[in-house]
This record gives sequence, structure tokens and C-alpha cells, in this order.
Amino acid sequence: WDQIREERFLRQKELGIIPAAAELAPRNPGVKSWESLTDDEKRVFVRFQETYAGFLTHTDEQIGRLVACLESLGVRENTMIVLISDNGASGLGSDTGSINHTLAYNLMQEDFNDILAHMEEMGSEQAGTDYPAGWAQVSNTPFKFYKNSPYAGGLHTPMIVSYPDYIHDKGGVRTQYIHVSDITPTVLEVLGISIPETIKGVKQMPLHGTSFTYTFSDKIAPSKKKTQYFEVSGHRAMYHDGWRAIARHTIGEDYEKDEWELYHKETDFSEIHNVSDEYPEKLKELQELWWSEANKYDVLPLTDTFIEAFRHVFSDTSRARDQFVYYPGMTHLSDSASPPVMNRSFSITVPVYRDKEEDEGVLVALGNHESGYTFYIKDNHLFYEYNVGSAIYQIRSKVAVPIGENTLRIEFNKTKDCAGTGSLYINEEIVGSGTIEQTIPYKISFEGLDIGRDTLYPVSPNYKDRGEFAFSGKIKKVIYDLQKD
Repeated sequence: WDQIREERFLRQKELGIIPAAAELAPRNPGVKSWESLTDDEKRVFVRFQETYAGFLTHTDEQIGRLVACLESLGVRENTMIVLISDNGASGLGSDTGSINHTLAYNLMQEDFNDILAHMEEMGSEQAGTDYPAGWAQVSNTPFKFYKNSPYAGGLHTPMIVSYPDYIHDKGGVRTQYIHVSDITPTVLEVLGISIPETIKGVKQMPLHGTSFTYTFSDKIAPSKKKTQYFEVSGHRAMYHDGWRAIARHTIGEDYEKDEWELYHKETDFSEIHNVSDEYPEKLKELQELWWSEANKYDVLPLTDTFIEAFRHVFSDTSRARDQFVYYPGMTHLSDSASPPVMNRSFSITVPVYRDKEEDEGVLVALGNHESGYTFYIKDNHLFYEYNVGSAIYQIRSKVAVPIGENTLRIEFNKTKDCAGTGSLYINEEIVGSGTIEQTIPYKISFEGLDIGRDTLYPVSPNYKDRGEFAFSGKIKKVIYDLQKD
């Protein structure tokens, strides 16, 4: 990654994407030099980047399909395509990378030897990979730091605009300051559409952003975008007329204690030289401007949560309830809209009817092979499994599930942070119990909730060869009861 980062830096200058005088930011804290890695680390980390390259190749092919379709319809020349990346590359893979996206997202470190043992699964459906931070730094060349930071490495991303009828210098480079909020005003100007001040009597908020159509025909036109605020998880930044002020925030600390830095983008493209001591008045100007813009664009009040916000249930949302009831036939429900059972006691109750002992299948499941939980009947016994990614905790009933109508329940009782005990009940009689030593703290899975089956990828290897393993009996309903602990 050290060599490739240098090569990209030089290539960016050759293409004119970055200024000729730009500097390459030093290696980020915690990122080892490539030469200091072991042979096994190099082998695994190369595979991470090969997998990423394969993903990009696939993505490029899909863009090609879209363009080919537009050409076949005869509308390519009069179509504007705006291609942007998301935010800066993510450093969540930390120093070893991850083959379980859920664990990385929940800040749960994976053992390198486990990653090494499953290296051949990268690129398959069995691995949700996050490359090591060393590769994230390469993707953020020439900047420092990563996604979820207010530095250029967290939010300065590529944008390509193609519009053959209006942009004639194919491959031309533009350097005017553009923000993502400027795309909508640009589209509206191209289409000749004005935003109505009211819709059905409701006053509309002002349109944010500035059209950049003026850059289509004039590559050296002065930028019309002079000012832009930034805020992410409590971190702040303010751009104004070639200067950038940045405040990194520590979670839980008073915002007044944040230390501000100042960079002159005109001479320091990569934000390497903090000149706050040299230009205190300029820093003060940008600080005051940040608060003005924050008030103007409804940024306040500030909050410093990031991943932790997944566990926070806001009182004005449907997830704030203590009970959720679902019925058979419900479609797949996103994890973000499912009952927030993270780090709390809860129960799932399912009244069922079975004609025969062979009636079995999933009653409720959330997640997939990377992480999640599932409640099901198999071989005439009741099971609850919690898959934390690095381990699967299984509780099995000691007795068979009776034929006919029965009320089945799993109770999870929290005993400490992200841990507890699980108990299985049939008709209010306890039939099995076990300890669940670790649960997912913030986001249980990137795959959602199913009732009466387990769609997409199965949570449990116990029925991975059974397809969706739909319950062959009858489910009356599924009831979640959540405690306030």
C-alpha cells in the first residue's frame, strides 16, 4: 500500500486532478509500513485489495451496461450522468481488515488468524469484507484520515459529469469548489425547472446548493461556491473562500473544548500544515461563520453519536414502543426498522399450530451467516440461536414440541453489558436455557427480519441446506416484548 499510494499520487498529478504543488499526507497513525508486515499479513492484505478490485470491475461493468442502454435508445448525447463516490474510504477495517462486515461495523475486532484461515472466502457470499486501514488510506490519496472525519480524507471525493450535448471537452478537469448539495440545483437549471415556494399551501424550505452548469463550458470560471459547512458525528469543518477550519471532537466532551485547526487550501491542498497559530483572526472568522451556517441550515443541536446511534431509540419513532406484533406473510423488514433488542432484555412469543411431528421450520429470523438470531423448530425440538459472528450460541429444548396448539417463547435476560441468559418456554413451562456470553452492541445485521422463514442467507448452519426453511405449521402471530434495562 505504500508503493501504490505513491503511484496514485503521481498519477493524480499527471492527470491534473490535484495541483502540481500538492503534498502527500504522512502515513496515518496506526498504519504500519508495508515492509514491516509479516508474510502472512502481506498475503491476506493483498487478497483484500484483490477482492476490492474485483468489486470495482463489476461496478464498472454495470455502469457500462447503463451507458450502452442509453446509446441503444438514442438518448445518450442528451443525458447528463453525474457519478460520485460516497464519502472517503472507511478505516473500520482497522489494522487487520475484516471478513465479517457486521463485526467491523460494531467495532468488534476479529482475530487475524481467523481471517487468515478464511482468506479463500473473500469475494464469496460467505465473507463481507472490510479492507485494512492501510488500503483505505490508499483510496483517500493524497489526504489523511478516513470516512467520518471532517478532513478531506473523510469527505473530498471524485465526481465525474458527462453530458455530451453541453460538455464538449471530453476528459477535461474542473477545479471549482463543488459540494454534493450543488447537484440538485444543477439538474433543475439544466431542465429549466423552478422550485415552487409553496406546495398545497405548505411553504417550502429554500433549496440548498449552487448550480455548477457554468463550469460546463468554462473550465477556468471563478467558483460561485464560496462557503460550505460540514458536520459529522460532532466533528465540524468550515470552508470559505479557499480556507478551511476543522474541529475534531471527542465523544462526550463539551464542544467548547474542541481544538480547531486551520488550513489554507490554496497553498495546502492535502491539509498537512495547520496554520491556526499564524492566522488566529482568520480562524475566528471561520468559527463564527460555522455557527451562522449551522443555524441557517438546521444543523443544531449538535450530536456526537455515530455507530452508537443504532442503539439509541428516538422517542418520536415507531421503534420506541415496548411491544411489536407481526403476522405471517409479512415481507422482509429492514434491520433498521426491526425491534431494537440490542443490549436489553426481551422476549419473543409465537403461538403456533402443528398437525404432525414433521411440521418444522423458522418462526422468526433476523440476519444471516455473519450475525443475527433465529427461533425455529427442527427435528421436533425448539431452538434459539444467536450468531455473534465469532461464535454461535445455541439453546435447544430438552423435550419435544407437542402436536396441536402451543405457545412458544424465547426470553433473553440481560445480565451485563451485551451478555445474558436465554430460556425456552413451551406453554409457560421452561424447557431449555443457556448463556449467551456476547451479543451485538449496535447493529445486529445488514440483513433484516423474516416471519415464518429465513430468506436470503440463513442465520443458522443447522438449516443452511434447507433453503428458506419456511415453517410448515401455522403461526398465529409473533410478539416482541422489550424491557427498559
